[in-house]
Amino acid sequence: MPLPQIIALLHETLGLDVASVGISLIERAVKRRVNVNDPRDISQYADLLQRSQPELQNLFEAVAETVKHEKERVPNLAFAEQLADKGQLGEAAEICEVFLREEGPSARAFHLLGLIRDCAGDQHQAGEFYRKALYLEPDRYEVLIHLALLKDKSGDSVGAKTLKNRARRVLERTK
Repeated sequence: MPLPQIIALLHETLGLDVASVGISLIERAVKRRVNVNDPRDISQYADLLQRSQPELQNLFEAVAETVKHEKERVPNLAFAEQLADKGQLGEAAEICEVFLREEGPSARAFHLLGLIRDCAGDQHQAGEFYRKALYLEPDRYEVLIHLALLKDKSGDSVGAKTLKNRARRVLERTK
């Protein structure tokens, strides 16, 4: 239960707007601070925060930095999408791969890599990237459609039909 205590402390002491920041970003910032200080666990870190106003302020700043970093990373994928739209597939793929290495799994990045591999004629690799995107975001309509089309191309009409039906249900839920 230490993470909720830390979040409450940030909110009550420093006025952090938890709803607008998001718990996952706060959790990421906490884990970064714990790693920066030393390998103590989050429970011990929560105790430290209650005793140390400077460390609480450092955590607040780490949360702010994490939020800033999160906002900056999205345009990288937007730029990769723009490059792909212009036919610069190699450069777009490289940005996605760097993004995934630095930031971790992203449905958006996997989807774009799937599209790039699909355009290059590498159906197997495209399918792998589409499946990874769907694992992260099972209701991502565009990926469902692209994977269905890929299955159609490879002769898997049953798999394609299943994905198309799933995409239809996603679309109906969003109306």
